[in-house]
Amino acid sequence: MTPFTLGSHQSIVYIVNEFQGHNPTFGTLKRYDVTTGNKTEIIKLPNVTINDAQLSAGGQWIVFSINVEGTEKLQLVRMDGQELQTLYCNSVDGTHFFYDLQWSANQQLMAFVSNLSSDIFLLNVQSGSLQRVFHPKTLVSNGIEGYRLETWLDATRLYVLTQPLDQPADTLSILDITRGSDQDSSNLRRDARPQHHHRRACHGRFTAHHLQKFYACHYQHAVDHAQHPVL
Repeated sequence: MTPFTLGSHQSIVYIVNEFQGHNPTFGTLKRYDVTTGNKTEIIKLPNVTINDAQLSAGGQWIVFSINVEGTEKLQLVRMDGQELQTLYCNSVDGTHFFYDLQWSANQQLMAFVSNLSSDIFLLNVQSGSLQRVFHPKTLVSNGIEGYRLETWLDATRLYVLTQPLDQPADTLSILDITRGSDQDSSNLRRDARPQHHHRRACHGRFTAHHLQKFYACHYQHAVDHAQHPVL
């Protein structure tokens, strides 16, 4: 991965998905310069939906997940839109997708959740090897809808959030990736911080998630009816 020189202005990277009806027409990563207000198109891909994205610790790279004709891909692109590459792809009848991308600070590992049974995977960015590090054996029978990744605690531990059925996410735990593959919920170590702190953090995260979805729906409406962006 060839580095490049970053500018001095702070920027916000965001996703824009466009649709005609239910069919994706373009998935775009854009950059907003906080100082100048300028918007720059980083990369625009036809006939795809961009589901999630994560910046590298150094701010030079973006990893993102896309769905194209039933195939889910993890792709990497530099902040200037160059050096696009595919890190991993998978296809399960168009029903398999990745979310909660979390890139380690040393940029060696990419963690993500599969919507199939809330499995958590680790992808070695350099070698391409994939490890299923978390495989919960029971979900609904235990009153759990799934698990979400929050962030890396350090180079070997991840914060995992438990999502109960029809309730707000309530339990923050730690997953130690050094303990091997296919760990179950019994391997999660509950974080010792007060639960009200967890609820505040979770509320902020899911609010942002909902706002992103609202923006995507609003933009879809504009594309369908006005044929121009509402940026």
